[in-house]
Amino acid sequence: MLRDRFGGSPAEAFDDLNRSLPVDRALWREDLEGSRAHVRMLAAQGILTDAEGTQLLDGLLYLSLGLV
Repeated sequence: MLRDRFGGSPAEAFDDLNRSLPVDRALWREDLEGSRAHVRMLAAQGILTDAEGTQLLDGLLYLSLGLV
């Protein structure tokens, strides 16, 4: 069933994920900055309320402090 749905075995999917971890670790700052920019855009467009935007930005800041 998983092979049909994802095009491979679960072990292959986890291997792919694990191979990306060094890149993810190297680019976490850029990834969080992109997420902050996306939240600001969503709030500016009225898709998020100011309170929702602030809450998400606070959460991203909290994450970044834990990754330093």
